[in-house]
Amino acid sequence: KALTSLNRFGNADWVAPAMIAMSRFEDDPAGVQRTVVEIERLTFLLKVLSIGGAKRTRRANQLIQALTRGNCVELDQAFTVTREEQRAVMHHLRDIHRRDAALAKLILMRIEEELSGTPLLLSTSELTVEHILPQRPTPTSDWRRLFGERREACQHSLGNLALVPPRANERMRNKEFAVKLAIFAATGPRAVPAFRVNEDVVEAVEWTPEQVFAREARLMSVLARLWRIDGLGQAREIAPAAVTHRSANPA
Repeated sequence: KALTSLNRFGNADWVAPAMIAMSRFEDDPAGVQRTVVEIERLTFLLKVLSIGGAKRTRRANQLIQALTRGNCVELDQAFTVTREEQRAVMHHLRDIHRRDAALAKLILMRIEEELSGTPLLLSTSELTVEHILPQRPTPTSDWRRLFGERREACQHSLGNLALVPPRANERMRNKEFAVKLAIFAATGPRAVPAFRVNEDVVEAVEWTPEQVFAREARLMSVLARLWRIDGLGQAREIAPAAVTHRSANPA
């Protein structure tokens, strides 16, 4: 699963460390597995942190040197993510799609693999990220009424994102939730794959801010286990926002 996931990244910073690990631990399959899983973890976290350029190269070289020398202390240091970096990861994940749409897709795909227990053998071009609460709902849409002032906080949350094929995304667009559910339920050539990561959406009868943040916490808890970041799966506290209700008996 880790190698399948790593192969989706456009940059190849992980390739040299993975090859060195496989060579160094060729008689120790468990050692290879542990190291490749750590390489994947570090690759994801550095991407979430938006660490690039010289700093990312420096981290990659530190890891390569530690693996080449076989120094366990240096290797632990190379894989270490500081408390400050972990807090930044937690903050960045709250609106990860706004920060990096491509990375948000990779994260959803990785969560799907953890939930299903098997590698997801689909390319990134075969899947898109669907915003259940649309990014640009029409002015008269029920979405605006239901989400009120919390709409912006919900839109780019992991809890509001689903994995669907491009054709389904085209059909969903700014539609109301009931229409989107019908598209998820379609069978035959238009069927949306039954991804575990989408289960909370498919089983819902309505889509509200409370459900978005509850689902966000559930998906984050998967990442908390995968990336070993304490507190990542805690539901965020969102103060109730003013919501404009339509009158049942308009004049």
